[in-house]
Amino acid sequence: MSTRNRQRRIVAIDWDAHTLRVVDAMHTKRGVQIEKLLAVAIPPELDPCDPAAMGRHIRRTLDQEEITTRYAVVDVPRDQAILKTLNLPIAQQEELPGMVEIQIAKELPFPVAEAVVDFAVAPRADEAGAGDVLVGAVRREQLEQIEATFEAAGL
Repeated sequence: MSTRNRQRRIVAIDWDAHTLRVVDAMHTKRGVQIEKLLAVAIPPELDPCDPAAMGRHIRRTLDQEEITTRYAVVDVPRDQAILKTLNLPIAQQEELPGMVEIQIAKELPFPVAEAVVDFAVAPRADEAGAGDVLVGAVRREQLEQIEATFEAAGL
């Protein structure tokens, strides 16, 4: 059966120091339908920066709410992510990753070696062959903490 005709579950997870938020939705050919929307307090004794403890809390919440999934998406808090639009020559696609790394290194408040960087090229270029490139960067340490939390949650 084609995946185009099937419903797909989307579970989005977000947390801060006090609250775990979960959106459980289904993506169908007619759009997205929210199944559950949760905001669960994080107990004061639980350190949300501890991946093992936070992962267990996420798993416990998903199990209690009968949300069965092995896949979820998470956001990186905006204050921990750098988003920058660069205008770069895009005629040489194979050179673009190097150009992005050189240019974004000038914009980051931390060394580029400590970052995970990704980018997307806007569909249009100007007459000179330059175009907008949206660059996202986050500290590698932050991403590793999120990955460890999800692993502890069985996601």
